[in-house]
Amino acid sequence: ILQPLQLIRTLLSTDCKKFVFSSSGGTIFGEPDIIPTSEIDFAGEPESPYGISKKRLNEFIELLFSNKENTTYSILNFSNVYGPRQDPHGEAGVVSIFTSKMMNNLEPTVFGDGEQTRDYIFVQDVVDALIKSSEIDENLFLNIGTGVETSVNELVSTLKNTIGYEGKVLYYPKRDGELLRSVLDNSKAKKVLGWDPKFSLNDGIIELIQWLKA
Repeated sequence: ILQPLQLIRTLLSTDCKKFVFSSSGGTIFGEPDIIPTSEIDFAGEPESPYGISKKRLNEFIELLFSNKENTTYSILNFSNVYGPRQDPHGEAGVVSIFTSKMMNNLEPTVFGDGEQTRDYIFVQDVVDALIKSSEIDENLFLNIGTGVETSVNELVSTLKNTIGYEGKVLYYPKRDGELLRSVLDNSKAKKVLGWDPKFSLNDGIIELIQWLKA
């Protein structure tokens, strides 16, 4: 948390007019009581240290900018972002990891029964939201997701059909702290930004496959 806070303090001493922060809608809301989850539907504290740190940063940003004239912020809560240039060999980014494994005839690993759900949003839609939010001269706290709930098993099935993968999928015990359901209500972002996600999961996966092939 300390490094981002130092950056924010530095910006506040300049003539910066707009600060845009990438938060994480998949973690800051905790295990949600309402699906899709809006910006006000907090279920309590997040489940993971990462989620707690993101939520605290959001609070600090709102506090630090509250008395700053002529400077506004946009806090965007992203759902599960995927697409070209995402590292398929890292620990995060399940769409890229699974796609790369299946394309190379390797067995993907699912933790839990695969019925946990996420909101997968294509990176270009996220970039569009970032640009639009940077052009609005007011403080914003917005969810950036598709509003579509997709289980890991549904994701696996879509990838298998698109790639033509016929191998096994490995299932391991669920990991502690993992949310069972996470999907964001994006209606506020649509209204405030005039923004709407353009890529379906199928469209985005095709773009990702083409990038991985190249």
